[in-house]
Amino acid sequence: MYKMMAIDLDGTLLNDEKEISDENIKWIRKAYDEKGVMTVITTGRTINSAQIFANIIGQDVIKYVIAQNGAIVKDRINDHYVSFNSINDKDIAEAIKILKKHDLLINLETDNYLITDIEKTKIETELYNLLGDRIKMVEDLSTYDFSNDKINIVSGIGDLENLSNAIVELEKLESILVVPISTYYAKKRRRDI
Repeated sequence: MYKMMAIDLDGTLLNDEKEISDENIKWIRKAYDEKGVMTVITTGRTINSAQIFANIIGQDVIKYVIAQNGAIVKDRINDHYVSFNSINDKDIAEAIKILKKHDLLINLETDNYLITDIEKTKIETELYNLLGDRIKMVEDLSTYDFSNDKINIVSGIGDLENLSNAIVELEKLESILVVPISTYYAKKRRRDI
């Protein structure tokens, strides 16, 4: 008998419009109400974004969220982190150096905001706000003092060849787990450009 169901958001629970269908909500609630199956949202998205979708289904059903590629596990009932993994400052600085060397755009993520030195378009800013993600703009990530921020994701964005070259170097860092972008997003990005 199943006791837990883990569901990803993008490309799984969400449709192309980034919405949860009424049908999906119905079956998730039915599994919980009739069989006691707990559903856990698991995603690479930020915790704030994941919780917006968990709230749509209901706190009684979605009691836990695993977000930011496993860096955060949150107990939503007791409003505390079961697990919170951040990257050490030395590896963050080295990752920034590597990503800049390979001419990639960089975002740093905490549980509360995204830190960037990339000017976001109005559409990107609206999207982040819609998804519950706040943006903290800084002058230059290379010189920003992030020691007071608990960073758990460093993202590199750009050309596939540059990303591939950066990955080889990033995999040598102690507290960095390299998670390549999904094919879905790679294809979508090519269409949008």
